[in-house]
Amino acid sequence: MSRLPPLALAAGVLVALPIQAAIERTGYYIAQYGISDGHLVVWNTGNGVAQRTDDKGVATATFTQNAAGERTLMLDVPRTYDHENTDTCGQLATVREVTTGYTYVVEGAPRELDNTRMATLGYTFWVTGCTAGTRVDWPAVSTTYAGRPMRARLSMSDIGPGTRLAGFSEEAVAQDASGYFQPTFPSQDTVVFSGLPGMATFERSGHSYPVRLDANGWLVFSLPGGERAYTRMSLGPQPGSQIWLYADQASGQAQWMRQTTLATPQPGASFDTARQSARFWLSPIESSDPAIRYFGWELRPDGSGFSCLGSTPMPEFCMTPLLSWRYGGDITIDRSWRAGTQVRQRHWQALARHGSTQWMMEREDLYNLDGSYAGPYIAPRVIGYTDMGFAGGGAMSVAPPKAMTLPPPRHGLSSLP
Repeated sequence: MSRLPPLALAAGVLVALPIQAAIERTGYYIAQYGISDGHLVVWNTGNGVAQRTDDKGVATATFTQNAAGERTLMLDVPRTYDHENTDTCGQLATVREVTTGYTYVVEGAPRELDNTRMATLGYTFWVTGCTAGTRVDWPAVSTTYAGRPMRARLSMSDIGPGTRLAGFSEEAVAQDASGYFQPTFPSQDTVVFSGLPGMATFERSGHSYPVRLDANGWLVFSLPGGERAYTRMSLGPQPGSQIWLYADQASGQAQWMRQTTLATPQPGASFDTARQSARFWLSPIESSDPAIRYFGWELRPDGSGFSCLGSTPMPEFCMTPLLSWRYGGDITIDRSWRAGTQVRQRHWQALARHGSTQWMMEREDLYNLDGSYAGPYIAPRVIGYTDMGFAGGGAMSVAPPKAMTLPPPRHGLSSLP
């Protein structure tokens, strides 16, 4: 059986395959903020060969399809990851997680944008310890993805001289010991384009790089470490958001792939005034624990406030007080950390407003109590908070904070929420 050649970064011609009509290229992504699970599968329905590119790299596979249209994709080489866990004797033991394949089930009649349930196939194997040699198959838990044919991607014809888009990253990504490419959420920035082809300038760092739109519909940045390519898949679930797939490539071939969220900055975007910033802000990041599914901030007009958790979009538990928050065009939130030995300082820069959704560039840094910089905590990211209404309270304080050493150029760490 012939194999697919290495995957190019889009719907390019795979000349090694004689029946071009048998090739399906589908981008899969989850219509939810804060997810990186987007990937691309090239299906050859003529010979049952597939190729999947995701956040662990490129994998070749074979697949079958039953009468109901369910596809079972089995990896040619299973993916393994070893780690330590506590065994039945209470001792640390080596555990191997083995991914053998995936299933894809389209819900309803096929259409240009399918809702696809995908489940990961595999098992856990105890290598050492009291349960050495035990294999536990994974339950068939599926996640719903949007599956869009690559030929049906959204156009990028709107990108021209002066276009600004927030959410691109120039940060290097490298494969770690577990096989994943890290960081999962590299720091994002707003980019200004001189044209296509042309130059792309990252506003925070000031770095400029050549950029072009290739023949396969990918926006390719020539970064110092190689080429990074992005393609716009669809509008996101939040007003003003866009879902893109992106990947690093070598010799025109993807090395890994993920999804990310971008937004278009509006000229003059702001939080308006201090009093209008005193709101309850609901984060789009949701926990898998239903009791604390939602996270938000209660910013009161007197400069006090709380971080909040709960089971509803208006979280019930606003019990963790902030040190302070303040408005100076942007919003800065201070809260105590590590038993009061440090301060976590979160910074919001307004990007755009769409109804009740406020898009911003968010980051968080750690400071010591003497005001010295202790390092990054959350890398800059594009995020859309929902304005849930006025938080109430007294007069807003706009007094400047204690002087703190400015952080160096940011690259790296991400943390949720």
